[in-house]
Amino acid sequence: MGGEVIRHFHRVLGLIVAVLYVTVLLNRSRFLPQLVIAGRSVGTRGAGTGYLLAFGLPIAAIVCFLWPERLMWWFSPRTPPDYEYLFQENAWYLLGYLLLMVAIGILSLFR
Repeated sequence: MGGEVIRHFHRVLGLIVAVLYVTVLLNRSRFLPQLVIAGRSVGTRGAGTGYLLAFGLPIAAIVCFLWPERLMWWFSPRTPPDYEYLFQENAWYLLGYLLLMVAIGILSLFR
C-alpha cells in the first residue's frame, strides 16, 4: 500500500510540474524576461545548449516522476543471482528531484 501512495503522489507531482512548465513556456516573456532578452542578444549560435538545459531538464524531471517504472525497465541493469533491478523506482524519483532543483536554479537566473 505504501508504494502505491508514493507512486500516486509522484504522478500528481509530475502532472503539476508539467502544467507549470507549459505555463512558463507559453509566458516566457512574463516569467523569464531576461531569458528572452538573452536569446535575442546572443543570436542562434551558442544559445542552443543553454535553451536545451533550461527547458530540457524540467522535461526529464517530469518523465522521472510520471514513468519511473519504465525508466527502471529500460535503463537499470539487473544483477545476478536474483536479477533484481539495480536502480529501483525510488532512484528515479530522486533523480527527478535533483533535475528539478537544477532546472529551477538555472531558470531562476533569468528572472
